[in-house]
Amino acid sequence: MSRDLIMNSYHVFGGILRSELAFPELDVAERGDPDWTLHVTFTPAPDVPLGPPLGEDRVEVDVLVRSYATPTGFRLVYDDTGVFDVSEGGRAIRWHRPPAADAEAGRLDVLGRVLALALHAAGWLSLHGSAVALGEGAVAFLAPKGNGKSTLAFALMRAGAALLTDDTVVVEPGHPSIVRPGVQSVRLFRDSADWLSAPAPLAGTSDAKPTFGQLVTDARRLTRAPLAALYLLESVPAGTIAEPVERDRMEGPTAIFQLITQTKIGTLLGGSEAPTVFGAVVAISEGAPVYRLRVTRDYEQLQQVVERIVGWHGGVGARALPLERTSA
Repeated sequence: MSRDLIMNSYHVFGGILRSELAFPELDVAERGDPDWTLHVTFTPAPDVPLGPPLGEDRVEVDVLVRSYATPTGFRLVYDDTGVFDVSEGGRAIRWHRPPAADAEAGRLDVLGRVLALALHAAGWLSLHGSAVALGEGAVAFLAPKGNGKSTLAFALMRAGAALLTDDTVVVEPGHPSIVRPGVQSVRLFRDSADWLSAPAPLAGTSDAKPTFGQLVTDARRLTRAPLAALYLLESVPAGTIAEPVERDRMEGPTAIFQLITQTKIGTLLGGSEAPTVFGAVVAISEGAPVYRLRVTRDYEQLQQVVERIVGWHGGVGARALPLERTSA
């Protein structure tokens, strides 16, 4: 493959990413100074002094990532995509890409843990979830893979909410806390995409869980939004709960420790970085309500779930798109 790489700029997480790696899931930025610059090299990562790993996380069943502090910042080492060095206070990212590394896997790493680490260096907390803007502000749904975060966010968007971000929710602690607009394309499994009549998937994305972009501008929130609520999402089989959706308020240590489990890179930020993560989680839990949200895993009841959540958070405004399944 060619080593002549072209720099392009993209909007993401309320800033601009200038990159030698193409990101078809992001909007192109025509102007503005970059907040982060990503270079791609095909040479091994340089030897630098490394102590014990700050932490380790599982990306896939057979893929791990480890984090290290370096003299100039941080290093992430993936089993499959290689090494990402983050320096200059999070502003500079260099991917030391192995010849066999998959480009889509590299993009997902950058949009996930790598930029989350860069944002951590700047004082922002990244949570594993999706978020929409409703009448009261940003509403975030946090959960491990497979609980329907993206499906619920896309369904709310189809019903008139504005999509803020998929997969990573970036929050600045405060009163109120603030959510940045993030990745405004959505990764859906095929059955969810079919039910929600998603547009054609973007080329070059996974066959099993492709990325759906091309969302109209008024279906997205392009500016920061105050955080109205955080939901710890649990998808349950039909018949488990009396209603299609139930929520219970969580407070104090219970809310804090549940939120810690949903930090995007909390397991990678041990040692000296752990107090910073903990302090940010405490501040966010004090600035917005935290709920456990149990949702019935049944597409036929998804409309009722959406209507209930919209009613809890001040409606969606004038936009409204039907959720009924349409024929091809």
